[in-house]
Amino acid sequence: MRSAVWRLPSQVGGALDEVAERGGVGDLPTLELICQLDTEPCGQDVKVTCFHPTDGSKAASVVDNKFVIWDLNHGTIAKVTVVCVDM
Repeated sequence: MRSAVWRLPSQVGGALDEVAERGGVGDLPTLELICQLDTEPCGQDVKVTCFHPTDGSKAASVVDNKFVIWDLNHGTIAKVTVVCVDM
């Protein structure tokens, strides 16, 4: 399983009801892929990926028994730091 960080459009021109009246979701602006997070080397089961909505430089994932810290300032491939939790 993998994760990704996407950017929402900065502004949607109207309420969702108005968008539906104009022809549906095809009129909505598209999402922008910021970065793909290759979690496979860290494990198989991605529990969660979190990020700060206004500071897009870092993200964190929980994969199996590891915390994975992502540095998103390196283009479409994030640099990674893995911290293992032994229980």
